[in-house]
Amino acid sequence: MRDFTKGSISKQLIAFAAPMLVGNMFQQLYGLVDAIIVGRYVSGGALAAVGVSINIINFIVSLLIGLTTGSAVVIAQFFGAKQHDRLKSAVSVSIVSMLGLSVVLTVVGVFFAPQILRLLNTDPLIFDDALLYMRIVMAGVVCPVFYNMYIAYLRALGDSRRPLYILIFTVVLSGSLSVYLVIYRGMGIAGAAASTIFSQLVAVIL
Repeated sequence: MRDFTKGSISKQLIAFAAPMLVGNMFQQLYGLVDAIIVGRYVSGGALAAVGVSINIINFIVSLLIGLTTGSAVVIAQFFGAKQHDRLKSAVSVSIVSMLGLSVVLTVVGVFFAPQILRLLNTDPLIFDDALLYMRIVMAGVVCPVFYNMYIAYLRALGDSRRPLYILIFTVVLSGSLSVYLVIYRGMGIAGAAASTIFSQLVAVIL
């Protein structure tokens, strides 16, 4: 783990922050890859449907990043102070809290997806596709929740590179799997959503 109290602080901060900036860009590629593939190989309506759902999902991811960053600050302070008992407690509270949030987001996302899409004035022509994509992604929302939580922990301990490597790998995996499910298995928009969730599950495991 990186020790910021030794050596040049500015160099260490740059080395730490650079992978985070690149990672934020790759984070957006999950939905973008889905949009490109369904737009090219399914239909323009499917592209619009994914676009509507991505706005909601990006909002949730932004919320998650904010919450996990908050917990990471506390964890980093305890780690730096070598207060390992309080560090373990902070991690435990964070895990339980995020698990509870995952349950809430899953219930709201799956059961209230139609109401959410209507609030966004989703075009009736793409409503069913948008609903299908959103429900599949929200059913597996625990994956991005825990992924963002775990990378926040690693960053709190000074490791910003491994999360980037995992993210790059899983984005490539998501794109490859999406191509296979959408084009070769004919699963359409459902295949794109499933590939995203599966790749994020792999990221959590890694």
